[in-house]
Amino acid sequence: TALYSALHALIGAILPEVLLAGTALLAVICAQWFIRTTFSESGPLLFAAIGAVIPAAAAMTLKPHWLFSGAVLTLIIAIAAARKRPRNVSMPRSVFTLLALSLPVGVTAGAVVLNRAVVHQRATEESLTFGARVAFCNNAHLIDGAVRSDPDLRLADDGALDGGLKRFLSIAVPPSLGQWGILGFDGDPCEGDTSLTELLNASAASTEQQSGILTHALMTAALRHPAPFIFRVTKQMAYGVVEAFGRPAITFVSHPQSELVLFADGAHVAAFKAGTRRNGAAGLLAYTDAGIKTSLARTVARAVLTIGFGILTAFYCVLVLATLGFAPTAWSRWDSARKNTFLLYLALPLGIILAHNLVVSLVHSFDIWRYSFNMFFVHLLFIFSALAFFAGEWVNRQRLSSSQH
Repeated sequence: TALYSALHALIGAILPEVLLAGTALLAVICAQWFIRTTFSESGPLLFAAIGAVIPAAAAMTLKPHWLFSGAVLTLIIAIAAARKRPRNVSMPRSVFTLLALSLPVGVTAGAVVLNRAVVHQRATEESLTFGARVAFCNNAHLIDGAVRSDPDLRLADDGALDGGLKRFLSIAVPPSLGQWGILGFDGDPCEGDTSLTELLNASAASTEQQSGILTHALMTAALRHPAPFIFRVTKQMAYGVVEAFGRPAITFVSHPQSELVLFADGAHVAAFKAGTRRNGAAGLLAYTDAGIKTSLARTVARAVLTIGFGILTAFYCVLVLATLGFAPTAWSRWDSARKNTFLLYLALPLGIILAHNLVVSLVHSFDIWRYSFNMFFVHLLFIFSALAFFAGEWVNRQRLSSSQH
């Protein structure tokens, strides 16, 4: 029973991220396949564009973190579909272009609207303001800082609401400062604070109005005092790269039994589901402790995991920097085929990764290890593609150097 309870909590905590990670990989691969078909003489079929965009649309229904990535991927597929009309299509060019652009966008938009309609039917009032509340609360320390540095700043047009929001921030922010290492603030207590709920209920009747109140307060502070918010996003984006293969986990106390059994006692369930990083976190894969009886074997297993994830992280960071820095210097000497290869296999997956990271950077934090795992398989795809591409570049340079001598 204990083991079952542990596995149930473990799967329940990570399943959405695992599904998104797999679907994101499929979405990128399908987009790459479809774009390659546009390089052929005949051009792609419109139904192929619909098939290519389905994984991207499906991922939009799994986690909000895919919002920017899904939108970018959908637009790329739509533009690629409109770029080249198949020879056997007799319709006017303008009609074909309109269809090619609208069909992929329509599929994704339809999936999002259908998903939101289903969610709305089953949602509570609190869940309907969840997105705005998450964004507000995970920037609450910056909003509070803006208010303290600029007492004339108004978070709401209504004076009573403005004062209520400022009082809430002055009380809620200080206890959570320094709780998360990357963000420097734990927004979870704010999200669940009943006093914020009561303030919103007293100020607005509908959930749309309540979301608008929180969004307005956040945007007002960010536009009046942008520097802290820009630094926050920049720092999070950097951590999104550095922590792409950060070993995600919760540190468990020593226990003679398996850590999974200890996990089943409920003491660590909330912490695990929250997904926050802790000092010395052993990593999701370090649950090998559950089946390893000797301390030596456990030490070896953790050392292997540490080295493995360290190598992946090093490769990833170097390849990201190389992709961002190398392309501008080499672009002019590449032929069209090389440019297409770079755009398709390096720029596309990296762009999707960065679009995902931007959502997290704006409204949450990579202190939550699960958010790094969302793009886990796309990270691996990018690494292998970049290694192959830069290896090809090195071989070409060697051949060019040999021919010159």
